[in-house]
Amino acid sequence: MYISYQNTVCLPLSKLFDYGVLESEGTYHSWRNRGHLKVVRSGFDKTKTLINAEEMRPDIKAKVVALFGDPKDKHKLILANFIEWDKESEDNFRSYRYNDDKSLPEPTINEYTVSASVLNAVKRLLNDELAHTKVSRGQVWENITKAVANLDKSLYPHKLPANVRSLKAKYEAYALGKVSDRYPVAGWKGLIHRNFGNEFTAKLTQESKEWILARWCNQVMKCASLAHLHDEYNQKAIAEGWKTVQDEKTFYNFLYSEDIQPLWWAHRHGEKAADEKFGFQHTTILPTRRDSLWYSDGTKLNFYFKDEDGQMKTAWVYEVMDAFSEVFLGFNVSKDTERFEDQYKAYKMAIQKAGHRPFEIKFDNQGGHKKLIASEFFVKMARIAVRTKPYNGKSKTIESAFGRFQKQIMKKCWFFTGQNITTKTQESKANMEFILANKKNLPSYQEAVETYIAMRNEWNQAKHHQSGLSRIETYQNSHNEKTPTVDVWDMVNMFWVWHSKGEKVQPITFTPGGLSFVVNKQKFEYMVYDESGLPDQDFIDRAVDKKFYLKYDPEMMDEVYLYEKDHGGERFVTVAKLKLNIHRATQDQTEGENRFIKQVDEAKNAHRIERFERMEAILETHGMAAWQQGFNTPKVRGAHKTKDQVKQKTSKASAIADEDYDKQVSNLTQNDIYNEW
Repeated sequence: MYISYQNTVCLPLSKLFDYGVLESEGTYHSWRNRGHLKVVRSGFDKTKTLINAEEMRPDIKAKVVALFGDPKDKHKLILANFIEWDKESEDNFRSYRYNDDKSLPEPTINEYTVSASVLNAVKRLLNDELAHTKVSRGQVWENITKAVANLDKSLYPHKLPANVRSLKAKYEAYALGKVSDRYPVAGWKGLIHRNFGNEFTAKLTQESKEWILARWCNQVMKCASLAHLHDEYNQKAIAEGWKTVQDEKTFYNFLYSEDIQPLWWAHRHGEKAADEKFGFQHTTILPTRRDSLWYSDGTKLNFYFKDEDGQMKTAWVYEVMDAFSEVFLGFNVSKDTERFEDQYKAYKMAIQKAGHRPFEIKFDNQGGHKKLIASEFFVKMARIAVRTKPYNGKSKTIESAFGRFQKQIMKKCWFFTGQNITTKTQESKANMEFILANKKNLPSYQEAVETYIAMRNEWNQAKHHQSGLSRIETYQNSHNEKTPTVDVWDMVNMFWVWHSKGEKVQPITFTPGGLSFVVNKQKFEYMVYDESGLPDQDFIDRAVDKKFYLKYDPEMMDEVYLYEKDHGGERFVTVAKLKLNIHRATQDQTEGENRFIKQVDEAKNAHRIERFERMEAILETHGMAAWQQGFNTPKVRGAHKTKDQVKQKTSKASAIADEDYDKQVSNLTQNDIYNEW
């Protein structure tokens, strides 16, 4: 309704007459002459005459705002119309790595993508809308900066500068490649903060790290504590010319890092203890035997049903509809009033049915929408998300369509409740005498839902009023080049939930047996597998005792996404699959289970040997191996034999008994110990 003219938000004079703000030409001339209205452009008729929408007498302006909205939002709406989700930039930020292959946190990826999308919109606005205006470039940038700053942060969570010069410089670096001292990096990389991800620079060199690891693992001259290691290291550092270390925590951070801890655990606590801590563990079973504009709205489901106590009840339904074809895309029915869960499930069904994200969605500001807005749900799903005005049903296409759905299809059922109580025609009302006389014949809740589903399908299969085809055919035959196809990450970002306890996100500790947690009184277990389908032994080594934040689809629990959380937010790590359970009793095991057990054991033993020998090699390099000090190196118990040279390190080392060490210990008695000593 508003028009932007010479950098001023204007309103056609004709609209003031059409909507009763002005009632006569005499009133108009009087208000204009007294300065109550300011004319920006004079015309031969009311249509071409433009009135300044921001400078009016207060009571006149109040009427205009009530009819047409706040004119201050005009610039914001213009910019928002040009914002399109930049999928390419999102992919760039998602694939960006820093500090030893770390990915950006998810909130940061979303923030940077929104910033790129807004700057792209500024470029389109400059090229398409403002190139032919007579407004100065300086004034243009003041307007753009104001529009960017006024964007709804719940829909567009960016951190672009609010200063004209800074925003212009950032735009030129991003869109034009014109760098400056303030913004020295061009393109999308310039949106990444220059200090992002910086970490404390370690004082330890590769050589000193190996010495620390070897000294900590010395099984003969044992290092008593980290304080002991600290003292010896600084003495060694002075002799070798290394930097000394002031804080004992430096050694803890190094030794207990995810890549180092599995290396020394066996040499300090025994390989058996390392296997128990890092080795994969099977889970066994005891013996026994799966577009342009969308509208959404929630309303009463106009069917009566009979509950468990025989009482007559009604339910609620939340629908998502494509405005072009009037196809009902997604819905959810519940016994309660409009909830967050209903909206979540309805939108998820709609996205799955469409296979594309909508360009724009319109919704009211009721129920769980506030929770969806807070979680940036609508920003992730659509390029434009608009809240419809309350108490203005005529402006909602979905309410019009749903009214016809009720009159044409739902009305066929004898247990139809009738339309809204404000309806005037008798045909729109229910025959309550008949319904009450047949109260015992009312359908159950489930039967009412099944009837509703069948009628939704009938609506979608019915002829569209313009195309002549069915509504669903009209939808399927249409194509929108501006709506991107939904991929796996889109579904994760939009619909997957964090594992939580109540409203608090709860991390899960990774064990050698994987991850396990309970949802709705059902236990789920997951493991990270390698490309061959076996447990990923390297990941198990790194992940044992670490806490991961889990994201999953509550309606399809076949896999979970693992995230780490730090000062930057959540960072994706890997995917875990449902853990394969095997029968404990050999008699119950299938051929596939037997083969899987054997493959896991072989891979696990090979991994144990390789891990053990890596540490032995480091010990030998520094002359600290047990055999170099006249002692025996214990075997990797329960695994295949190590290399021949490991067995022949010293002629002084006596042979180690092949009998199972655990068996020897279990066979000892108190009397044996007494006789020995």
